[in-house]
Parts: sequence; structure tokens; C-alpha cells
Amino acid sequence: DQTGNVGIGTTNPDSQSRLTLVLPSATNGRILSMYRAAGAYGYHLGIDSSSRFNLYNNNGTSSLFTVDSSGNVGIGTSSPDERLHVHASDSGNSLAAFTNSTTGLTTEFVVGINSSEQALLYNENNTDMLFATNDTERMRIQSGGTVNIGANDTSANALASLLNLKSSSAHAVLRIVAPSSYNSELKLGVLNTTNSNTIKFGDALDDDVGYIQYNHGGNYLRFGTNANERIRIDSSGRVGIGTDGPSGTLHISGGSSTF
Repeated sequence: DQTGNVGIGTTNPDSQSRLTLVLPSATNGRILSMYRAAGAYGYHLGIDSSSRFNLYNNNGTSSLFTVDSSGNVGIGTSSPDERLHVHASDSGNSLAAFTNSTTGLTTEFVVGINSSEQALLYNENNTDMLFATNDTERMRIQSGGTVNIGANDTSANALASLLNLKSSSAHAVLRIVAPSSYNSELKLGVLNTTNSNTIKFGDALDDDVGYIQYNHGGNYLRFGTNANERIRIDSSGRVGIGTDGPSGTLHISGGSSTF
């Protein structure tokens, strides 16, 4: 036209564009095809009948990349359902990978679903995974597998645990609540008949200064304070105070009375 704008397939090129390409009909079609060489594999840009912008593969019909009129982007699908929609055309993995110059191209952080339709957050690097809300870290999975909730704790005791809860600015509370008509339980178990289940009470000087322990080998329950056993209930229900071998229903050692 008189302003220098060029129209192909139209006599009225867009006034805001130097080059306007218009398909001859409203059906699916290519606007631009690109080949490295004659007869080589090619890629094609086009707009389909639903006004979606597409990058097609060599056959010109299967969309590799789609942007619809709402701004949703589809990779592997021409009908994206979210802002970014990644789809695998078979029952295999559908994954997005993130790397940088340090990780290299093969050690990745992966998000998606696997061939069993399981959701994945997968860190292939020997590094921590962080989770945050309100621009503040709330949970961290250490590279060794320890889950830290609250403050990030890298002490030896914390890293030797599977789950570590630590508060840096408030009381540390673990709350278990059951709905109406149901009970709440805290269960500790072992996979044999000889080991023990223990609840420990620690402070800054001693990690188990107090404890409650059930021993499955002897089927007894014992209570400790100041790192020493104080009370034991044996498998027959006899209670020993100051003794680990009660001989009566209530056996108090350290004085002159035995019941």
C-alpha cells in the first residue's frame, strides 16, 4: 500500500504490520514453511479454523506448539486447558525439565506425570528441595531425605531423622484432630517382635533426658527421667518403682517397702 506495508493474500494489509499474511480460506493452513534444504524435514507456522496459532511438524497437520485466543499455550496439544498445558500423545511420561549451566543438561529438576500417571516433583541433583508460602520457606527436603518443617535444621540430630519439626519464633506444636465420632491416634510400630518404640524428651544438653519406651521383646513399658529408668510395668502388669524386676503388683525399691 501507499505506506509501504505488504499484504499477501489481502489487498488491505494491517496498518501496524509491515507484512500481513492472510490464508485463502478459514480452514487449517500453513502461513510459513521452513526447510533447511529441499526435501529435508520442515516446520510450518499456521493458524487453524479456531484462530489458534500453531507450529506444525513436517506433515503440516500435527501441532507441536499451540497458542489459543485466550493466551493458553499447548505443547503436544492443540487444545490447551491451562496457561501452559503439556501433553504426551501416548501413555508415556509427560514431563518438563529445568537445568542450568551447573547442573548440565542431563541432571534435571523434573515436574510432570510418569507412565503410571503418578504426579512427579523429581530432583535428580544432590541438593535440597524448598517449599515456601508468602515469600517465606516453610518446608525443606534435605538432599539426604530428612524433611524439615518450619526452620531449616542442619544439626546432626535433625539430619539423622526422617521428619524434623522446628519453630524459630513460636511454640512448636504437632496437632492431630479427628472428626466428630472418630478417635485420633499416634501409632509407633516395628517390623519385628524384639525392638522398642520410644518417645524421647530432650533439651539443649541431652537429646533423651526423659523417655517412655515399650520393649516388644520383653513386653514391658518403662519411664525414664534425667536419663535414668524410674518406673517399669512388666508383661504381667506388675509395677516397679526404682527396680526393673518388680516381684509384686507394686514393688518400690530404695526403701523398705515392697507391695
